[in-house]
Amino acid sequence: MQIILHIGAHKTASTHLQMAMARGRDLLQGQGVAYFGPDELRRRGLGVPEYLSAEAEDTAHGERIRSALAVPCARLVLSDENLLGNAHNVELIRTARLYDRAAARLTRVAALLPPGQVVLALGIRNPAGFLASAYAQRLMSGKLESYMDYTQGLDPARLRWTDLLERLQAALPGAACHVWRYEDYPGNAPEVLYTLLGPAAKAARPGPGVAHPGLSLRAHGILMAEAPALAVQGEEAIRARVKALRALWPKGAQHPGYQPLDDHTLRRAGEAYALDCARIAALPGVCALWIQGAGPRGKA
Repeated sequence: MQIILHIGAHKTASTHLQMAMARGRDLLQGQGVAYFGPDELRRRGLGVPEYLSAEAEDTAHGERIRSALAVPCARLVLSDENLLGNAHNVELIRTARLYDRAAARLTRVAALLPPGQVVLALGIRNPAGFLASAYAQRLMSGKLESYMDYTQGLDPARLRWTDLLERLQAALPGAACHVWRYEDYPGNAPEVLYTLLGPAAKAARPGPGVAHPGLSLRAHGILMAEAPALAVQGEEAIRARVKALRALWPKGAQHPGYQPLDDHTLRRAGEAYALDCARIAALPGVCALWIQGAGPRGKA
């Protein structure tokens, strides 16, 4: 059995991919692919991310997860970015490290899996865009603060996906790792789906547009103007107002997205990201989809 762990990252079109795979679930099953997405893996289903928390000691629940994943198939696909952790957790800001606890969490994931060849599948993104999008997600969750208060001056050029990949490889020795860039999506969506599903990729049903858009500049400006009044109403009121503003001023061609960083910082972050991508492509055991012929079809 081949086991594909699609672990995000957050804000890299993972929801778009998950919806495409969920729509084709029956067809995938007919081709020997068992797909488990967030609906199955989070609280409404198996609750794997919750089980991976440091406080989790429910061995009976762990056994239920193992039993559920032991489905007869040639390819088992688990897709949930929360397996890595939380994108907008303050640990990111405090440690200047992407998903500080990811290695320990994936070690526990490995203990839940049936026997098989494990492949890590991960989308990455320019840390400048990642931070801005993670901040927007924090606002959507009801945590109302400015971008500067959220980041505490964290320089996006300091964040390295290479560091995360090296930690994950150490946690799961022998696992292959396939990486793609958010900036290449949706142009490389067929190749990404092939990475996840193999020859059954045609059974996936991608939808139009962006599955989980962030905040427009206009929506963010209104939200910040209303922040003093919203803060006293609590997180539920904040979440409702953010939802309403996203609908009223949707991020898109007419309403550009909120970008908190100046041109100089964006340029430095872009240069650091380009160097990081080159280092990733050179890592042993890593298949970088942006390298011509490096994808699963190119290596076949």
